[in-house]
Amino acid sequence: MVKRRMDKKTLRRLQEIEFELLLEVDRICRKNKIKYNICGGTLIGAARHKGFIPWDDDIDIRMLYSEYVRFKEACKRDLDKWLYFLQDFDSDPKYRWGYAKILKNGTTYVRAGQEEIGMRNGVWMDIFICDGIPKTKAMRKLHNGYCFVLRKLLWAPVGKTVSRSLLKRAKALGDYLIVGVTTESYDKARGKLNVVDSLMTRIENVRKSGFADEIIIEEFIGQKIQDIKKYHIDIFTVGSDWLGCFEHIKDYCKVVYLERTPNISSTMLRTQNKHIQRIGIIGTGRIAGRFIPEAKLVSGVNVQGVFNPHTESTKKFADKWEIEPYSSLSDFLGAVDSVYIASPHETHYEYIKKSLEAGKHVLCEKPMVLEKKQAEELFDLAKEKQLILFEGIKTAYCPGFNKLLGMVGIGVIGEFRYLDACFTKLEKKNSRELTDTKYGGSFTELGSYCLLPMVKLFGGECKDIRFDSIRCENCLDIFTKASFVFPKGIANITCGLGVKSEGRLLIAGTEGYIVAEAPWWKTGYFEVHYEDSTVVDKYTERFLGDGLRYEISDFLNAINECNGNINEFKLTRKDSIALADIMECFLRTESNWRKR
Repeated sequence: MVKRRMDKKTLRRLQEIEFELLLEVDRICRKNKIKYNICGGTLIGAARHKGFIPWDDDIDIRMLYSEYVRFKEACKRDLDKWLYFLQDFDSDPKYRWGYAKILKNGTTYVRAGQEEIGMRNGVWMDIFICDGIPKTKAMRKLHNGYCFVLRKLLWAPVGKTVSRSLLKRAKALGDYLIVGVTTESYDKARGKLNVVDSLMTRIENVRKSGFADEIIIEEFIGQKIQDIKKYHIDIFTVGSDWLGCFEHIKDYCKVVYLERTPNISSTMLRTQNKHIQRIGIIGTGRIAGRFIPEAKLVSGVNVQGVFNPHTESTKKFADKWEIEPYSSLSDFLGAVDSVYIASPHETHYEYIKKSLEAGKHVLCEKPMVLEKKQAEELFDLAKEKQLILFEGIKTAYCPGFNKLLGMVGIGVIGEFRYLDACFTKLEKKNSRELTDTKYGGSFTELGSYCLLPMVKLFGGECKDIRFDSIRCENCLDIFTKASFVFPKGIANITCGLGVKSEGRLLIAGTEGYIVAEAPWWKTGYFEVHYEDSTVVDKYTERFLGDGLRYEISDFLNAINECNGNINEFKLTRKDSIALADIMECFLRTESNWRKR
């Protein structure tokens, strides 16, 4: 945020020239029946002030691409070229922006930081071109990211000659620069997981730059408006990766989006020994489609491409998410730093092994593998290669679940002795989960979620296991109850894809019990009950999106730390091996049952 004082006479003269430009554009559009509309601060000014917003110094209009093509042709005939100039890529090779401008010839008006670009300058009005906007929210987010990359590419040659500091350019906009630094809790409230720098580190980085006259901490959504009023701000400035996100602030002050320069974005890693992790996806199913929007909300990762041996599925998935398709596994592994595996269960082992052998970190969906020996082999290989291997059970990484385990760990319910976990959902009969007669069924699909709290609390060494199942016509289990006996307690695990039951997680102890109702695997709320039924402690924790961002964030942290310590806390090697051992035991029981 910048405080600035502009001479009112100069500002008024600037607005008069810009209005002259608008009249010329309107004349051409009316003559040729070309549709356009005013937008942004220009629209607010027209509606509220019957003219300019008092502090606004530009005019913005927009039109569809098809209309802009017609407008360009019309300008060749009708634009008064002695007075005006239509500026875009075609008319000015040194112009670097994705929208067009109309300039007033014989004037000079240069933005701070753009003095050395070499393009034509003058008082201008902006023409924003609208085209190719996806219909869904997820695709619009991806489209915005794609446009951001294009803007970075267009800016790159400019970045060689202009200031590389966003703060420096912000400082040049006024007399007194106030920089707001967001807290981790504020980032979390926005759905963003910042895995790079702490609040204090970011404050110190701003202070060291020498450009900030004052630093304030932003702690909640809506604080910007209060700060603008409190500090009498004239200009609010932010990086161009937020283009269009702060139009509402134009009611209070001028908004300037500064073009980002290489290695300055707050969403990029700031230390030289860390770089953006290029993640590739193996698999094109439902969970793979959920991964991409979640990955965009974690700083420091970029989804590079996708591989599936079925090339048609690969191309369809890549086209939908605008990433690179790969038909060759070796080419795919050569293009990425890390691999996310979301393929059918039985393929996990081979894909993990090949990825690790290629020197790639691996995040694999549950169940990671189906045999204890395979899990042990893969973790040994990851250790030998000094790589990170994560099993992707999102519950293990979400804040609420870890808070719940922490409450058990500190003894709020005494010594835990019993666990009951149930997760059921009704799948369509023609789904993969209910048609894959070898690796499908409710336990292989949902068992990992229910086994997770049991393994975290009781460990993997049990004295007795029993499986009881209800089966459909093809003999797959549509409902399974697994009973476990441990040295210091017992547990019941229930999973279902064709029978619906009340889903909850119950952990009972010698002094009370903890209960989390469905969807407990997202753990947004749980209660602690005691012998005195009038005493109930209630705990809440926000669960963001599909939850995959939590495991992605911890996966990235483990890579950046280069030691895997995070993996040894939330979901350890020992945990994953125990889960594989139980899954192997279940599949062996199933095989024996089918042989009868």
